[in-house]
Amino acid sequence: MEQSLEAAVATSPLPTILQGVKHDTRALLQERMEKLFQNADDALFEMADRASTDADQNLYFDSMRIVRLQRARILQRFLDNYSRSWSGMQALDDDDLQAHSPIDDLEADDFSLLQNDELEVSVAAAGISSKVTSMFLLPLTQLSKRLEAVCEHEVEPARNPLGPQRLNQSFIRAIETLEVHIKVRIILLKLFERFVAEQLEPVYDRANLVLIEAGVLPELKHRIKPRRTAPTRSTPVARAPAQSDEPAAPPREHAQFFGLQGLLQQARMQQAHAEGVAQQPQGGAPSGGKYVGEEHGAATIVSTPELMQILGAVQGQASSQPIDLTAPQPALDLRRVVIDAAPITDAGKKDRLDDVSGDVVDLVRMLFDYILNDRNLAIPMKALIGRLQIPILKVALLDKSFFGNSGHPARQLLNELSSAGIGWSSANELKRDATYNKIESIVERVLAGFSDDLRLFSNLIVELRHFVAKEARKRNQVEQRVRETESGKARTREAKRTVQAIVNQRACGLRMPTHTGRFVSDSWSRVLIYLYVTQGSDSDAWTHAITTLEDLLWASQPQTTEEEVSRREALLPELVTQLEAGITLANLSDAQEQLDAVRETIDNLHQSDLAYLDSERLPELGFEVESQPELVLVEKPQPKDEASEEIESIADNAFVEAIIALSPGCWAELTTDDGKTVRCKLATVVQPGNRYVWVNRKGMKSCERSRNTLALALQNDEMRLLDESEVFERALEAVIGNLRRMQESPQEI
Repeated sequence: MEQSLEAAVATSPLPTILQGVKHDTRALLQERMEKLFQNADDALFEMADRASTDADQNLYFDSMRIVRLQRARILQRFLDNYSRSWSGMQALDDDDLQAHSPIDDLEADDFSLLQNDELEVSVAAAGISSKVTSMFLLPLTQLSKRLEAVCEHEVEPARNPLGPQRLNQSFIRAIETLEVHIKVRIILLKLFERFVAEQLEPVYDRANLVLIEAGVLPELKHRIKPRRTAPTRSTPVARAPAQSDEPAAPPREHAQFFGLQGLLQQARMQQAHAEGVAQQPQGGAPSGGKYVGEEHGAATIVSTPELMQILGAVQGQASSQPIDLTAPQPALDLRRVVIDAAPITDAGKKDRLDDVSGDVVDLVRMLFDYILNDRNLAIPMKALIGRLQIPILKVALLDKSFFGNSGHPARQLLNELSSAGIGWSSANELKRDATYNKIESIVERVLAGFSDDLRLFSNLIVELRHFVAKEARKRNQVEQRVRETESGKARTREAKRTVQAIVNQRACGLRMPTHTGRFVSDSWSRVLIYLYVTQGSDSDAWTHAITTLEDLLWASQPQTTEEEVSRREALLPELVTQLEAGITLANLSDAQEQLDAVRETIDNLHQSDLAYLDSERLPELGFEVESQPELVLVEKPQPKDEASEEIESIADNAFVEAIIALSPGCWAELTTDDGKTVRCKLATVVQPGNRYVWVNRKGMKSCERSRNTLALALQNDEMRLLDESEVFERALEAVIGNLRRMQESPQEI
């Protein structure tokens, strides 16, 4: 039996004093983890109760059961990881024991392979680390110094077993084998934040106390004054003069911003290191909220009220500028916009932003850099969204939860706007477009009406969604008619091919009277097509119609025995009745004359056969027999000469699979037959034939393509699939990826 991880760790060369710290804090952490699991059921049940679909509700209920069953295993894995982290603090050359995010292992070039789930977990963990570090800065710093004194080497924050980064990773690794949705993993991580990470003060106090009692740096103060509650907006914020005062805990909903801020600052430090620029930390922001390399000098900081006033003035100017829908809207250099408009005082030009405001400005600029270069957005949409850069910056400055709350009204408005205009192709087609007019009016109302009341965004979202739903209902009616029409056409084409094949098979090699051949090809084939389309090839009516065809073909042949002639004589009345019923059902009034000719032809053929069989009876018939009708041999159709036709190239299988994966409702840019590039929505894939029918933004048919033709277009860059995910979420993921790449390959932020 293999030795357990706990037993293996116990044999590591950890100083006795640290063994005591580990033992005492492990018990405290276990208590907090138990609290986490006690609240997990309630949290997941609440999410299930609030779920809008049965699928989501089942997801949370199933996850509740899985977490409950795996509770003991998760706890043990967390405690094992925690115990192992103490040995990791000692093993400086053991990379496997380093505490780091899973995505830290990736090279910069591998970020395109990073999954959204990993990004979401990484950002949430970074936010927790930043928040906990801020909440418990003093005891955590004192603990780090005491650990360094015992270990006699520097203990990096990522190696501190009780540091938020290492504890986060211990928990993330403990739940990584759970077979649950990413939503549930994030919920568990939030529970860890609430019931463990935010409750670490007694853990740090206990660890420091054990070390002090052992004589490790006793001169450091280990007691921390009670934390003050965060002041409301109407309460003046007084900076505490004592260095031992712990900073007020940031609101939980701001964790995403602090995570992004941490990534931004790390990227700046990497850039500064690469450029050889010495950075002096100021208020926790390595760059002081400025571009790396800028000199602070004697410049003064633009205060928050001044900043909002500046942005309000710039916003007013933007509302009066005309909209150019033919060219992409560039992302503004938001820092330069603020600094250029900053007031001049006796102390000189104000050309600095405070640390937090500067980071917000940089992050918003990076978000709009992505949005306004996103190929999934049409140029007219970029022109409209680009006008919202200043209002969105004001939102982010007023409310840091903008970065972490996916339901934030300003974020949702950006997403709804981009989604509503996904079908736009060019400015020329928008002159009388109701959706464009609505979106333009909403953008202008934000520019003219937004000061600091976020309710404006909530009201506009409700209004826009109501309008979009109304337009969608009208568009869906048009699309439904297109789907029904195209489906009918495809089924008719298939019916014609099927009927032609059946007629050719049944008639091939027969000697057919001219009138019968014309009736079969012109009239009865139409009856068969009608029945195939309306009732299907499995219906009794279709089977009877095929039997009638076979009877007609047989009755139109010369017969050589009395039994066959008698059978035809008995069959003919019922056959004529069936033929008349068929042309009536298919509403073929013009076929009656052909049917009369067929009946006369068969009568003549019948009399001719009788005369042939019994020439002695001819005088007894009482009438003169007409000559036998002329019979024409029905030959087998010749196959098409494929060598004379242009054979279409076959697309690579990967592109064919990409087309197969498309579902109705997806959008793409296609090059039409006249060379124009248009945006279309897949309305339906008609069967049989795998024909892809595309409609424009109004629901009208735009084009129709075969599967292979689309695959070739995708392969030759003549078609581009559009990403319909929410534009802000795409931008946020791109910013996170860029910041992490900057840590690997520093560049100007």
